[in-house]
Amino acid sequence: MTRENPGKSTLKTSEAWAPRNVETKRRKRGGTGKGTPLIPTEEIIEAITICKGNLSAAAVRLGCSRSTLNYRMERYQEISDCVDSFRKKLVDDAETKLQDHIDDGNFAAVQFVLKTLGRERGYVTRKEYEVSGGATIVVRFDKEDEGL
Repeated sequence: MTRENPGKSTLKTSEAWAPRNVETKRRKRGGTGKGTPLIPTEEIIEAITICKGNLSAAAVRLGCSRSTLNYRMERYQEISDCVDSFRKKLVDDAETKLQDHIDDGNFAAVQFVLKTLGRERGYVTRKEYEVSGGATIVVRFDKEDEGL
């Protein structure tokens, strides 16, 4: 990242996915004797930023596993905050796109909003089954009841 623009990386897109060389440190307690990478928090945050919050891609770029990044997220709040900010932005962008589709009259988008956000107003999915003898039984499935 540059000082002038902290959100902009100095790496090119083709370099963003390339694994980096990492110094290793021998484990002191048992294990296989393989070294564990010492990845500075700043480099993890930069990789997450370059990969737009995609932890799998950031792990490939850093040359570590995704579980290593999850472990570091649990330990360091600044890493967790970085990932959370990308996830919140992703949801914001998706809501904007959804609103665009609704504005364009896309029926599937309207139906999706009504089924999810409009449940409190009675917009639920219902299925009708016909029983012999001509009687109709309407069964309503609420999301809370699905686990029962």
